Amino acid sequence: MNTTHNLVVENEIGKTIRILRLDVGKTREEISHGLCSLSVLQRLEAGERFADKKLIDALIQRLGKSSDKFEFVLGKVEYEIHQKRIAIDHAFEMEEYDECRELLEKFAKECKKDDNLNLQYIQKMKFLLRDLEYHTVDEAEELILRIIRITSPNFCVENMEERLLCTEECKLIYLLALTEIEAERFEKATTILAKLSFYLEKHFSDVEERIKLYPQIAYSLSMCYEYYGQYAKEIEIAEKAIELLEENGRIYLLEELLECYKNGLFWEKEGKKIVLTEEEEEKKRELENQIEVLKQIQKEYGSSSRSGIGINTISHNYGGQEVHLIHEVLERKRRIKGLTQEQLSTGICEPETLSRLLNGKQTPNKNTYRMLAECLELDTERCRPYLSVEDYEIYEKQRRLGLYLQRSEYALAERLFSEIEKKLPQNIAKNKQFCLLVRTIIESRLGRMKWEERLRHLKEAIAYTIPNFSEVCIAQWPLCRQEIMILNDIANTYARIGNVNEALEIFKNIMEFYQTSEVDIFYHIETITMTIYNYTKWLGNLGRYEETIELYEKAIKINIDTGRGRILGGLLYGKAWSLRKISEINIKACQRYCRQAYYISNIMKEERNKNKILEYGKINFGDFQL
Repeated sequence: MNTTHNLVVENEIGKTIRILRLDVGKTREEISHGLCSLSVLQRLEAGERFADKKLIDALIQRLGKSSDKFEFVLGKVEYEIHQKRIAIDHAFEMEEYDECRELLEKFAKECKKDDNLNLQYIQKMKFLLRDLEYHTVDEAEELILRIIRITSPNFCVENMEERLLCTEECKLIYLLALTEIEAERFEKATTILAKLSFYLEKHFSDVEERIKLYPQIAYSLSMCYEYYGQYAKEIEIAEKAIELLEENGRIYLLEELLECYKNGLFWEKEGKKIVLTEEEEEKKRELENQIEVLKQIQKEYGSSSRSGIGINTISHNYGGQEVHLIHEVLERKRRIKGLTQEQLSTGICEPETLSRLLNGKQTPNKNTYRMLAECLELDTERCRPYLSVEDYEIYEKQRRLGLYLQRSEYALAERLFSEIEKKLPQNIAKNKQFCLLVRTIIESRLGRMKWEERLRHLKEAIAYTIPNFSEVCIAQWPLCRQEIMILNDIANTYARIGNVNEALEIFKNIMEFYQTSEVDIFYHIETITMTIYNYTKWLGNLGRYEETIELYEKAIKINIDTGRGRILGGLLYGKAWSLRKISEINIKACQRYCRQAYYISNIMKEERNKNKILEYGKINFGDFQL
């Protein structure tokens, strides 16, 4: 294989963990303690073994980072175990406690006895279901501490700052605080929550991980401060959480936190009958409108969170990871290459073994997977970053670059991209692909590149990993996130130069790729939302409004269910636009969706989208009220 087009750097996850560990000056014993044996971590860092996704998640989290910057290729058994935990969480949140117990009992029987992470999860759920016996709050507190100590021996709240904790351990500390709140022991709850919020701010330098728990903690702590009349502290913690949500494009608990922020700002003044200034009145109206819109959306589409303080607020939180299944990836590529199972198995394994691997009944070991992947010209890594680079800071810069591009801040994006490009090894296919993609987007958006040239560069970019792109059925290819992003840009560019049918064919193929996969769409939330958004835009231009409305509804629901807000304003606006095209009868509904789209875009600081919605509202609805 040409060294300038390598598909992969070997053992990227092991190298990443080792580099991060050395950067923070921690030993293997310190980060593995309670999670796995020292030998397991040694072999993982050396690239001699696979590790379960939940273990990789926990190890990286203990180092203050997020595994959301990696794509995972899982065996079917591991994926199904992960899904069973989600089903248990869902049954609990829906207050279907009998079903939750039944699922938990089955799950416990299937788990390995030495798997501390799953054992801890089982004990946590038994506590939440009140299946672990206790009579006093102190006994409940001791039970939770025992559960934490399954993976963090000798833990106590007083030494929290000295510990290396993963997100699940932090959730259990939060549960400890909620138990104190339910018992109306607010002083102790406030102490725990304040320590925990400080720990997350200090330890989780990666905001993608911090956001998974910080909003819940901030909301509970805000309510405690409100109880004591400490409004300045309430404002401070609520504002931090709101800024974190806005920065990461999330709406999970945003309504509740905005309410706390508003209360902190105005309750004391209103109680003392202090007249608000004109600026304060305007701020209050803006907050009330934002809260009202969030309530409307959650009422219409289903809330992304449970309101109030209580143990039900601990829920599964989908991150930004893309997940794929080993057997799907191998089988898709085998079919594309036109190999029989016998041909593929030659020199690797028995044909009967390969058959079991390709239908998910068996998971290949590391060497077998590597040989199959090499034969099929696939990435040999099962846990791989979106870019190949040893400097973890580049992953965070890549996240910020994506934010600048989404907000059309192309000058900032260009400067940051220049920093990233210098650090990326250019002998890796996905790095070269990423650089060509971003450079093309920036150049064209700044008016330095025509659409035809843009299309040529995008086709060059996709060819790094899909060499015969024009001849391949995209729906059958084992697509990764970066490839889907490029395909979206190719389709949009085709449509811009007048070849809408070609664009729609690409979008249809991407949608078919999702539909034919066993993986839950929530693990592709960002890419599937982007695809639906772009697809519906061009369907609408062809007058296929009923189809666009149906797709917008689907995407809006998915984003609200997972607490996403970045593209939600655009989806609501698209729905309003499509409804307006169908009939004059829908004017009130259109106005409502436009208003919702405006405020969501405002909250997410999507200025370009917000201004476009405002202009549309004024043109189409003379009395458009914000």
